Amino acid sequence: MGKIFFALAIGFFVAEIGGRLFWWLKTKSWFDSGVAWAGNNAFASQIGGTLAGYTATLAVHPYLAHVHKAGPGINRQGLFGRDFPQARDPHVYQVLVTGGSVACQLAGIRPEDGALTVELEKNYISANGRPIRVYNGADGAWKLPQQTILMMMYAGRFDLVISVDGFNEHYKVKGDLEFLEVPSPIFRTVSPVGFHAKPALVALWGAGELNQALAGMPGIRNLFLSHLIGHSALILARSLDEKTKPRTTPLMPMEYPLGETFGSQRQQRQKQQLSQLETYLELNHAICRQQGAQYLSVLQPCPAIGKNLTEEELSKVGPLDYKISYLQMASSYEKAHQENGTPYLNLLEVFKEKKQTIYTDHIHCSAELGSEGNAIISKSIASFLKKRAFIKTEG
Repeated sequence: MGKIFFALAIGFFVAEIGGRLFWWLKTKSWFDSGVAWAGNNAFASQIGGTLAGYTATLAVHPYLAHVHKAGPGINRQGLFGRDFPQARDPHVYQVLVTGGSVACQLAGIRPEDGALTVELEKNYISANGRPIRVYNGADGAWKLPQQTILMMMYAGRFDLVISVDGFNEHYKVKGDLEFLEVPSPIFRTVSPVGFHAKPALVALWGAGELNQALAGMPGIRNLFLSHLIGHSALILARSLDEKTKPRTTPLMPMEYPLGETFGSQRQQRQKQQLSQLETYLELNHAICRQQGAQYLSVLQPCPAIGKNLTEEELSKVGPLDYKISYLQMASSYEKAHQENGTPYLNLLEVFKEKKQTIYTDHIHCSAELGSEGNAIISKSIASFLKKRAFIKTEG
């Protein structure tokens, strides 16, 4: 028995060292468990998600597509941080921040970690002197109309709603064959009936749970072999899913007629998608106004526009070929603002003068409190709110 154990230990050691050398040859850097488990998404890594494990933290929602399973740091709404209030508080100015993962970072996975939450709560009070309290109503991969639906459900409980969005929306306003309302691919994972064959569903669930478990074990997560096991399980599960995926529950009517050739109606489809985007932006304002809440629409910055990217950023942000479609979308934001008088803040050039690295992946800034990217965004939002007399500096 001793010899068998010794042989297994030697084999494990050789495999671990060999794997780390392979990692170095492939990436030209030493194995970093944090980078390995995070994949290419800083937000998923921040909340404890992994290569496959982000979806393992999610639960289906009847109106919002997906939220998070009950657990530490998750509120009664299935989102991050403090529970939403039951009603407005005459003594506190309550602010709801909504949008995708960038908005979620700004509000904070924990309130004390959110750059926008800290900026507003520590440095400002409402126009009539009430202390400010910020609530996180955003989540990764959310896009319109999820924010609109959230406002329908909760805007009446808040004094101000800030919607920070644009990047997730731009994927669906390029004239492709899907309507703006098509949910993110995550929905197919958290609401799997009809999208996956049963064996693939079991494999995907198992791979997600395995990645989440391995990444959560101190010491174990630092081993290359742990990452190899989790990553291999994910690759096999996705391969099985691609080979067996049925289409018994189509997304219709969220797709254009399949008879259309892909390029023939692209311009017309894009026009319709942008028009629908404007509709939701206008609805956001109307919903908040009807429920007595103030509203601010914020178009978030992106790597393709408004910043001279560093070499480090260029190695992380991925393709930048969406610049034209993003600017077209920005015009729709501007149009909705002009036609309805909606308070609107365009942050596309917020990093224009910054020479240092800001972006850590295709859209996220570093989420560490005090990091420059999210701090700049937060100060810009606060400054705009102050100019519009929503808030004022304390004292």
